[in-house]
Amino acid sequence: MKTLFIFFISLIIVFLLFHLFFRYILPWLLKRWVKLLMKNTVETSNYEYKKTEGEVNVDYIPSENNTKSDFKDSGEYVDFEEIDEKDIKE
Repeated sequence: MKTLFIFFISLIIVFLLFHLFFRYILPWLLKRWVKLLMKNTVETSNYEYKKTEGEVNVDYIPSENNTKSDFKDSGEYVDFEEIDEKDIKE
């Protein structure tokens, strides 16, 4: 009988500890982690965009091989005529 009582008391204590952990401690840890991630994101984004006035930054330089002749093989031109709705009804 005494061991059964100790078992139930320990079970209740474990349940309360889990409840306290998931109710209070885990949300606090997650909020702290999210705030830290947001702070790091803001700091890195501010670092990348700090530029002096008049500074030009080119991220993409097209190669000299890209000419209009490269696009000639990309498809076929189809000439079309506009048709009035009157022509369709007749």
